[in-house]
Amino acid sequence: KQNWYKGLSLQSLIEKINSEQRKLFRLQRSLQNLDPLLPYMNLDESAEDSIELREGIEAFREEYLKIPHICDDEFLHVGSMEKYWKVKNMSYGAPEERWFINTRVKNGISARVLDKKTKEMEEVKAHDGIEKRTMKLKEKLPIMKNYLTIAADQSSLFICDEKNPRVIVIKEPELVKLHKDQFNTLWRS
Repeated sequence: KQNWYKGLSLQSLIEKINSEQRKLFRLQRSLQNLDPLLPYMNLDESAEDSIELREGIEAFREEYLKIPHICDDEFLHVGSMEKYWKVKNMSYGAPEERWFINTRVKNGISARVLDKKTKEMEEVKAHDGIEKRTMKLKEKLPIMKNYLTIAADQSSLFICDEKNPRVIVIKEPELVKLHKDQFNTLWRS
């Protein structure tokens, strides 16, 4: 029925292949260096995953806004909050950030923060007392370009890549404890 349908050019097929190639490339970048986590990943479909990789800016938002609700009494953060804000196109004064802080404070959750020493973070540190936060600013941290949060039984690593933002959510108790221990070692040093 050639009079009803017009055949597509090869250009549309090429564009589709290029699109799929870009998706696979993003997946490849996401999976790099995750081999050490494989033993902790439950590959049984019926069981809940202890490590989850979520991609996109919406995943950033959703995982971040969960944090005040999953904390017991303390929230830990190490890395670059500014880089996180840059990817999200927001700042310390943005409504989403203010909601996060107010919810955390209202729920009685304190925060300990290790962040890069910058002018903006110095200004944030000035509000430590009223926001139930203790912030230490350092020139060098093991996480300089990304943002790791540690709540009661979950760690979330926000990969702050503007072209491919993603979050690795870790609920494996051994790995969460490892992150907490590493954080406390850094805090004391």
